[in-house]
Amino acid sequence: MLLTLRPEDNDSILIMNLGGPLTLHTAPLRRLLFTSRMFFRYFLPLVATGILWLVVSNHLKSRYMQQRWLRVTRWVRCHPRRTLLLVGAMSTVLSCYPVVFFGKSFLSPNNDPSHILLYERRPTVPGYRDTTTDDPKGADISAAVYYSWPTSVVESRALLHDHELPLWNRYDSAGVPLLGQGQSMFGDPLHFLVLLTNGSAGWWDLKYILAKFLFAFSISLCVLTATKHLPAAAIMAASSPFIGFFSYRYAHPAFFSLCCSPLIVLCWLEFIEAPRGRLTAFWLGAMAVAN
Repeated sequence: MLLTLRPEDNDSILIMNLGGPLTLHTAPLRRLLFTSRMFFRYFLPLVATGILWLVVSNHLKSRYMQQRWLRVTRWVRCHPRRTLLLVGAMSTVLSCYPVVFFGKSFLSPNNDPSHILLYERRPTVPGYRDTTTDDPKGADISAAVYYSWPTSVVESRALLHDHELPLWNRYDSAGVPLLGQGQSMFGDPLHFLVLLTNGSAGWWDLKYILAKFLFAFSISLCVLTATKHLPAAAIMAASSPFIGFFSYRYAHPAFFSLCCSPLIVLCWLEFIEAPRGRLTAFWLGAMAVAN
């Protein structure tokens, strides 16, 4: 069988109906190599780890180590929200490690091969030499570079240079409404980090990271409030930054809508449990802010 793909075929799918089970046979030498590789890669390190644990277990069972462990567990029980905050922060940093530690950016012009910015060919921005691009797999990751980032620059200039509200975007379609069309992000507290720095890409990255941390922390608080079970809440704080949405929409403006949504649920849960009075009014006001 010969399969030929055309240049415009970027996600071809081939389905073959064999009409029955397909039996695969592995050569004995290949099977031996596979077994040996599994033995040296996984079995031996695990056995060595177990022996090392037996050696140091007596030290770990010492009174000093037990006292330190009890101190840690006592602090976790006394400060569940601080524990969730630490777990959410660590998992967020781990999920964004290319941006935090290796100089990558959510607004990189290499994110999407369809990005055409100042120039019609790559590299598309001045002073840039890298022409490699990522495969977006059909995700709309151009929105941040084509709209959200330029809009933040327009808003920043209106506020800091012209000292006026950014009501109108004169650079798009001969002029379109900017404030009030639901996508300018004006009014989002995290967005003011970007506006005060004239749309800096570095502060955009910080906004993405803080929004994901807000998502992890607030969704863990929802679980803690609803179930009163700290381990379940900690699992949510550790795992939520790795959901598939962040792999698919990792730079899209919808990123921020999702990250703020658990705050609304949290306000509802706290409002239900709050005694009627000032605390009720507080959570109603917090719900308005979250929305």
